[in-house]
Amino acid sequence: MKKQLYYYFRIFLFSILISPISILALDVTLTGIVKDKNGNSISNVKIIVQESRKTTITNEKGEFVLNHVPPGKYTLVAISRGYQSETISITIGEKDEKTQFTLLESSLDQSAINVTA
Repeated sequence: MKKQLYYYFRIFLFSILISPISILALDVTLTGIVKDKNGNSISNVKIIVQESRKTTITNEKGEFVLNHVPPGKYTLVAISRGYQSETISITIGEKDEKTQFTLLESSLDQSAINVTA
């Protein structure tokens, strides 16, 4: 009886030890860059993963990083003032992924707005 209990205890401990490793192995890093139609990087763009509500902001080089993304299908949205938002679909596998957004300038003319009180 003690031998059998000891055996199950060892299996339990082993499963606890490998569980975090297997969970971390499933998460990947999603990186990308946001550019305009001329190929210039755009900073301060908000990137939203709709299915998980994860968000990040691009740096001064237009680059973004989303860590610990589990494999699956996702819809990413890039939003920035002065540009039209762009939505892309991406499938994340078991390896790190890279993607790119190309944002077009917004066609709204904001120069003719007058505010009166």
